[in-house]
Amino acid sequence: MLLKKLWDNYYKGIIIFIGFLFVLFSAVSLELSLVVCLGTIVAIVLYHNIKYSIGIMLLVTPYVNTGFMQTQIIPGIPVKLYVILFFALLGLMFIRYKIHLKTAFDLKYFGVLLIYISVFIVAVIKSIDYIEYISLAWSDNLSVIRLISNFLISPLVYLFPILMILLFYNYEDKHFIIDGVIFSLFILSITIIFIYVFIVPQKMNFNLIRGEIGAILGLHGNDIANFYIMGFPLVLAMYINSKKRLVQFTFYLSLFAIAILFSRTAYVCVILTFLSYGVLRGKIDIKYFLTIIAVGVMLLFLPEQVYDRFLTLVAGTDIQTLSAGRSGDIWLPLWWEWLRLPISDKLWGVGRYAIVESFAFRNGLILDVTHPHNMYFEVLLDSGIVGLIVYTFVFGYINLNIFFSFIKNQVDYDRDVLLAILISFVMYLLAGMSGRTLFPSSIIIHEWALLGLGILIIRYQRLVNNYSHIETGVTESEKTN
Repeated sequence: MLLKKLWDNYYKGIIIFIGFLFVLFSAVSLELSLVVCLGTIVAIVLYHNIKYSIGIMLLVTPYVNTGFMQTQIIPGIPVKLYVILFFALLGLMFIRYKIHLKTAFDLKYFGVLLIYISVFIVAVIKSIDYIEYISLAWSDNLSVIRLISNFLISPLVYLFPILMILLFYNYEDKHFIIDGVIFSLFILSITIIFIYVFIVPQKMNFNLIRGEIGAILGLHGNDIANFYIMGFPLVLAMYINSKKRLVQFTFYLSLFAIAILFSRTAYVCVILTFLSYGVLRGKIDIKYFLTIIAVGVMLLFLPEQVYDRFLTLVAGTDIQTLSAGRSGDIWLPLWWEWLRLPISDKLWGVGRYAIVESFAFRNGLILDVTHPHNMYFEVLLDSGIVGLIVYTFVFGYINLNIFFSFIKNQVDYDRDVLLAILISFVMYLLAGMSGRTLFPSSIIIHEWALLGLGILIIRYQRLVNNYSHIETGVTESEKTN
């Protein structure tokens, strides 16, 4: 209420003050002055709707590698604009709401998240030992401070959604997360289609299409496809359960965007999403059948290049072809080198982005890539066997609880949401065979938001069950008396 009262009573003075700030900071940096002034206005507007923060974070994330979001607005301080935005949203949440970590249930999941973060922090700190190799790989002269800023602090902001869900969100707030995922994919699909229609000169050259989209968004085509691999199962579930126009548009726009991204992994994951949702849901209604028919009709109008790209999955005769060269040109040399590492490095890992420190990378025995294109092997290299076991526990523990909640839940809508979350994670695990990451990153932010959504539903289900047990106990006691 404080910010609203201030605005209502002193809005003229606030506008004058903002104008003063603009003039003051413009002498230092025009970008800084714009951010301070616009940020002040946005903070006032968002204060009473701050639970939309997760939606804003999900919306912004696909664009964090663009020039604007990479702007370092404060000279001399290596903090980018999107990091400031995420911290500002988290800060407003702290101001607006009280933390509700009160029960053993809340503390348990918070502890699991801290374990996950601890493994990541250790990996980044260990990478300081070979900072010169990281600098060469990124064509940058990194100091320890800039390495910590770019490779530790910046990735950690992508955990803010799950952190905020654990600290501030309740079951009644689940629509903020669902709508955030839907709207972020809607805007991303519009962006991809716009680039395809108005910017890409050759509409049938898939390499050119992926290149143009990737260059504008600052992401590899497969990384852009990750947002759909994670988010499409929820889009499908909402399409079946909701009549909102935004959901309907997002569903079909997402399918078209996936088609023109030419990601074979995304194609497989979408097909498996449809199959698994239909089989595991426990019921098949007319809308699901109509959806399958509608998608089938859409397939008839796709460019021939989409079919050609998909058929390379079955045309490959060996693992080298199927893996697009990853097996022989990345995995095998790294694997033989890993086998020769000391026991300590095998157990605890070499450090974050260990691949650039490897003999194979430094001597050109593998492709010029900064990650192994296999998220399990990446954890093994960076955090060792211990790190892989810990991350298996963290993600396995959360998803097993979501699975048990899905089995026991009696609310159809919540069951569909939980099923979508499970399918999303399984699809991400499958996609991880050829890329992605288990470490904090922009390409996993949707998955953490969905896991947080699952935890909200589990928490509510536990409260309902506990309340039912109490009511049943009172009733039995009354009967006995």
